[in-house]
Amino acid sequence: MKYLKFVSFLMAVAMCMSFVMTPVLVTADETEASAETTETTEVPENKETEAVKETAEEPSGTVPEITETEPSVQNKAIKERSKEPGRTAKSSKKNAGETHTITVMPVSHGKVTFDKYEGTYGEKIYFTATPDPGYYYFGLRYSGTSAYYFDNYVYIYDTDLVLEFCFFEMISHPVGYEFQQPIYSYKITNNAVNGTGTVKCTGFFNLIDPNGTSSARTFANTVIPATIRYDGVVYKVTAIDSNAFKDNKYIQTVTIGSNVTSIGNNAFDGCSNLSKVSGGAKLKTIGSKAFARCPKLSSFKISSKVLSKIGSYAFNKDSKLKTIYIKSTTKLKKKGVKKSLKGSKVKTVKVKKSKVKKYRKFFTKKNCGRKVKVKK
Repeated sequence: MKYLKFVSFLMAVAMCMSFVMTPVLVTADETEASAETTETTEVPENKETEAVKETAEEPSGTVPEITETEPSVQNKAIKERSKEPGRTAKSSKKNAGETHTITVMPVSHGKVTFDKYEGTYGEKIYFTATPDPGYYYFGLRYSGTSAYYFDNYVYIYDTDLVLEFCFFEMISHPVGYEFQQPIYSYKITNNAVNGTGTVKCTGFFNLIDPNGTSSARTFANTVIPATIRYDGVVYKVTAIDSNAFKDNKYIQTVTIGSNVTSIGNNAFDGCSNLSKVSGGAKLKTIGSKAFARCPKLSSFKISSKVLSKIGSYAFNKDSKLKTIYIKSTTKLKKKGVKKSLKGSKVKTVKVKKSKVKKYRKFFTKKNCGRKVKVKK
């Protein structure tokens, strides 16, 4: 019995010792794990500090890479970018009153003079560009831009301007040479370079799809210019070619240029929306069916003093044209209006007062193809 009691005592003591030692071991494990956690969290803190330090050392002009996990860096980048010139709407007010200079790159084959070479922000500065003989002024470029400008002034911006002026050699092309300018196409009929060269307009140069709405706006009010410039040479536009604008549905009004002397056959034939024709101070001849099949044409006033011929069927099937005005002409002869009004609805021809009696003999049904009244 005593032996059994002693064994029971030892077992009790062992159990007590086990109970006491177990918390100590657990605490040691937790402490070790805590130490490992502490070491792990210290590493990102050091890297983050280094990243912030590196970001602070970057130049203000560069924007650091932004990530969603770095909101502090992102906010800094936004602040830095907002300080860059031209980033805010208030920059123009900020620069107002500042003085800037104009620098001109070396000029060849010409001369450029300014009324002043510096100015305040937003100021308009005028200049004169004079080419050498045989050359022409093509345009200028702003501070290396690829675009050319043709005006005779520049604006002062919020930075100093560097301007490049271009002067090119004039080129004389042979008679018959065809080329395009904005809106119209031309053919050279006289290639003189002294201002007496001539061209005829051959129609529209379709920079825009002719079936698009932009074309309708571009072509609606057709104005044939008095002169055009190509490769530095100025040409007078003296003719409108045959069939040049035939069947164009966009033209609504036509103004004949002051140097045009002839309008070719069928030039505006079938222009279904053409309603008004004017100008033509030097017009001499109007071709056959030049304005035929224009159902909306209701106004035709030519200011020429030298009109000598109106071609046959010139206004054929123009149902709204009741009166034509040729009041200033002095060169018109009887054969010049033969069959000119045949097929038209014209009832009245208005001419210069001193020519009424004479022109009544011209505009007879037998000669012009229709009985009309000639009035002043």
